[in-house]
Amino acid sequence: MLGIQPLLAGEGPRFGSIVQVPHPLVVEAYGRAGFDFVILDQEHGPLSTDRLGDLVRAAEASGVVPLVRVPENRPSLIGAALDQGARGVVVPGIRGVEDARAAVEAARYPPEGQRGYCSAVRSAGILPDAQAATRANREVCVFLLIETLGAVDAVDDIAQLPGADVLFVGPGDLSAQMGVPGQLSHPDVERAVEKVAERALARGKTLAVHVRDVDTAARYVRRGFRVVSFGIDLQILTLHLREVGAALRGRVWPTA
Repeated sequence: MLGIQPLLAGEGPRFGSIVQVPHPLVVEAYGRAGFDFVILDQEHGPLSTDRLGDLVRAAEASGVVPLVRVPENRPSLIGAALDQGARGVVVPGIRGVEDARAAVEAARYPPEGQRGYCSAVRSAGILPDAQAATRANREVCVFLLIETLGAVDAVDDIAQLPGADVLFVGPGDLSAQMGVPGQLSHPDVERAVEKVAERALARGKTLAVHVRDVDTAARYVRRGFRVVSFGIDLQILTLHLREVGAALRGRVWPTA
């Protein structure tokens, strides 16, 4: 399986998608399709913590890196996702550098952070392991969602934080905050994205983004984004079903 460090290192971009349907078969489908990672979505999808373990196992068995978007920036939620074996957490609600620092600390054990330790969890191997905390601090990745105006304003400080591994730009939320919801190519949104990209790359941070079409993905990769999330499972399925349905009605049994 592609580990979290190879996901962020090496040549070329990495492609994944958001999973909201809480079933292992959906995760396996992404592995069979050759995706690099999945984002198990607890913020907007009906994914409970007790289902995460099954979805993480499906990702591991299918060769995709399991990330979890937690519902909010709380230590207990970040710790629970990592305890289930997530290789990284995608953290929303970043409004400034203090929020970013809190997320980083919640994802790492002392002395680097404040994550609570328990050996009897999946990520630690169930049995006592003196190296589990050190290994987790080295391998776990923190993706900070830059999707508020406060986060954009504070991006210089956020990009300097040790342990803030990936800055994940959210053009959709930024457009809403700027009063132009859904206008992802609006000049104000573009300027904010460019500011984040410039500051992140200057500090050696990895950039991530979520897109809805291939052309936009290519444009972001050219701008230096290396982690690209494409679509949401249910949206992808619905769009494909719509195309198939239209083709069946239009070509197989056309109406007058």
